Amino acid sequence: MLRRLLWGLCLAMIAIHQVEAAPPKVPAPPHGFRWVGAPEMGCFFLQPDGWFAKKERKGDTEALFIT
Repeated sequence: MLRRLLWGLCLAMIAIHQVEAAPPKVPAPPHGFRWVGAPEMGCFFLQPDGWFAKKERKGDTEALFIT
């Protein structure tokens, strides 16, 4: 009985994680842009073609630079 309960809890946790881990749907980017994902920040940004993107983490701070 306990074994079934533990298996059920494990499967539920895996299912919840899969739902949370699914990438959000974003619309097609405008001409001349592309999406840069920052899922750890919970957002996406438009990056112009020919520009650069850099993700950086220091301690608890997450940063995304688009230059």
